[in-house]
Amino acid sequence: MGDSTKLTERQQQVHNYLVALTSLYGVVTPKQFLLVFNRYNENKLLKAELMKYSNKLNNKFYYQGYFIYENFIVNTKISDEEINLIISYQQSKKYYNPTKEEIEAHISPTYYEKTEYTDRLKTFLLDNKVSILSIDQLMSDIVFAIKAEKRNQEVFDVLNKYNFEFKDVKSAQVFSKMLMDLHNNTRKWANCGMRPIEM
Repeated sequence: MGDSTKLTERQQQVHNYLVALTSLYGVVTPKQFLLVFNRYNENKLLKAELMKYSNKLNNKFYYQGYFIYENFIVNTKISDEEINLIISYQQSKKYYNPTKEEIEAHISPTYYEKTEYTDRLKTFLLDNKVSILSIDQLMSDIVFAIKAEKRNQEVFDVLNKYNFEFKDVKSAQVFSKMLMDLHNNTRKWANCGMRPIEM
């Protein structure tokens, strides 16, 4: 007998896009999912097939990065209390259209978009004694907190988790300015994957 838990190539393809697009958008409609999926795949996907796969994949033992909520596909890192808030933020906004390369990158749970603003912050943190071994995970956690519209205090909580301390007031002010620049140039769930500066 075959392994009933093993994904077919088609299921794996749909699964990867579900993980990637809920990572990018936080909350996505099946319609937008299908638009993106069908843009980059010759073997087109219909809504009925998508819902069949997503329900089946949701029940697998595999780590899942998404779940179905009403007529939305939602990232599992979004709490029940936050779902409707993000949906309300997204109303009447256009979805960002990612490249195929961006979609593939978003499959990784630690991916974050590298920009001049993330590079500056990374350099600042390394200059202030953050270990090179933990810097990428720290940057991923900071960008995630911004992308998911977490409060600034939660970003500082991330720093505390990595035992980071500002050496003086000026250092904290420099960080706060960098954080604001990063906020304005990060693709956010509330903006359907758009950066505030693009809105």
